[in-house]
Amino acid sequence: ITEGVFQKHPSLKVVMLESGFTWLMPLLWRLTKYWKGTRIEIPWVDRSSEEIVREHVRFSLQPFDAPPGADDLDKLFEHVGSDELLLFSTDYPHSICLWPNTTDDIARSTVNCPPEAKAKILAGNAVKLFNLG
Repeated sequence: ITEGVFQKHPSLKVVMLESGFTWLMPLLWRLTKYWKGTRIEIPWVDRSSEEIVREHVRFSLQPFDAPPGADDLDKLFEHVGSDELLLFSTDYPHSICLWPNTTDDIARSTVNCPPEAKAKILAGNAVKLFNLG
């Protein structure tokens, strides 16, 4: 992000697997804060880290480290500015995976999510990322 890789390779997409995603918001806040103060020193980075991540990086849901309440999940989407960052995953075949409860856990956690957001997480974001539709 900070070295300009996505500017040099504008079609590059990165999927973070088994990393969780709630750590992203404080990291993006800090990177954007530093970018605003050092823009003149790194002219190859032409926009904020938040914008770069929204366009180029996706995160799998396993492990599902989001707070249990759907309202809290909505706040996470609001902070990062997108519901397009998450891709459904089950963690199969690991012996500690939550399958078959993973889908139920996600459905419970996103119960108050708008139907469009839930559809994106469960299928739409992957279809778009991998050009399947």
